[in-house]
Amino acid sequence: MKRISCFLTALVLTTALLAGCAADTPADALDSTQPAETLQIAGPTDTPKTDALPTPEPTEEPKAPDALPEEPLPEGGRAWTLTALDLEENITFDPTEQGDAITLFVYTTEDEGGAVTTWVDIEGTAFELDGENSMFCGAWLYMKDLMPVLFTAVDFASDDYNLTAWRIADGRPVKTGELPGTIEGATADGQLIVGSPVSVLGTWWTTRIYDVDAEGAPVPAEDSLYEIVPVEDGELRTTRPLPVEMLDAQGYKKAELPAGAMLTPLATDDTSLFYFILDDGREGRIKFERKEGEIFIGGKADVECFETLWYAG
Repeated sequence: MKRISCFLTALVLTTALLAGCAADTPADALDSTQPAETLQIAGPTDTPKTDALPTPEPTEEPKAPDALPEEPLPEGGRAWTLTALDLEENITFDPTEQGDAITLFVYTTEDEGGAVTTWVDIEGTAFELDGENSMFCGAWLYMKDLMPVLFTAVDFASDDYNLTAWRIADGRPVKTGELPGTIEGATADGQLIVGSPVSVLGTWWTTRIYDVDAEGAPVPAEDSLYEIVPVEDGELRTTRPLPVEMLDAQGYKKAELPAGAMLTPLATDDTSLFYFILDDGREGRIKFERKEGEIFIGGKADVECFETLWYAG
């Protein structure tokens, strides 16, 4: 009886113990078919990079402009072009900008006696420009404010250049003016630079600035002078006291240079004034007058006032 009681007591304790363990364990832990739980540890790939650059959104390529913007005109300036032409070289231009293009070219002919004549062909029609016995030196097409002007230069003798202007109107050349010289270029605002010899106290090669007026004629720019191109040994030495006007802060004042003074020519208006600079840097001018093809200074012929004057011809 004691053995049975002890066995029963042990059986009850064992059953109670098993029941308590089952109550503390989750039901799924008792299922052998469920996978074991794995501890997840955050790694480097799970941490956002604060220094990473954002991915740029796709952008469209900028479209090329239909045409380049026109360069702004200088203040007070006008649109212009100057094109040097070779003989028999075609040039096409549209003076109206309305699709009315014109093609022309310049050429020369020579007769049996060697006389040369300059012509221009405009849209298949030939026009005589410069007469016989002249040597072609150059041609230029000048455009300003949509007005085409053809310039031609010929040489009648040694450096005896003549420049003629022809406005192209209604398909033909119309002569608008002429002057001694030849075109050497243009300024930044479209004024023409014309080179020519000038004979005042010697013969000098000079340049002068010209505008083109509304009719297509070349006219000297306001206050422009014949600027004398410096030459080696081009100084002038006085042989007697010479009346001049010296420049100071207040303008030109009468003065007198002694014999033996050295003058470097600067410019002239070819009419009554000749500008110079002295060795010490002072500037002045000489007033002169023309009489019967000669130049006089203070009543004396120029050849009496200087040691040597080099005149061409």
